[in-house]
Amino acid sequence: MLLHCPMLGKAFSRHMIVFTDALIAILTNGVCVVAVAVVVAFFICWAPFHAQRLMTVYIREDQWTPLWLELQSHLFYISGIVF
Repeated sequence: MLLHCPMLGKAFSRHMIVFTDALIAILTNGVCVVAVAVVVAFFICWAPFHAQRLMTVYIREDQWTPLWLELQSHLFYISGIVF
C-alpha cells in the first residue's frame, strides 16, 4: 500500500513511514541524552562555586573551624578549575 505525500509529491510505502518514525524516535532520544548531559555538566561546573559562595555568606566569622577553612580552600580551587 502506498501513501501519497502532497508536500513532497511522492508516494511512500508503509514500511518507509515506520522506518521514518523509528528514525525520529532515535534522534529524539539522542537529543534528550545531549540535553541531560548539558544539564549535568552545568551542575557539576557550577555546584562548587555556589557551595563556596553559600559557605561565605552563611557561616559566621566565629564559626570557622580548621575543617571549614580547608573545605573552603578546596572548593575555591575546584570552582576555579571547573568554572
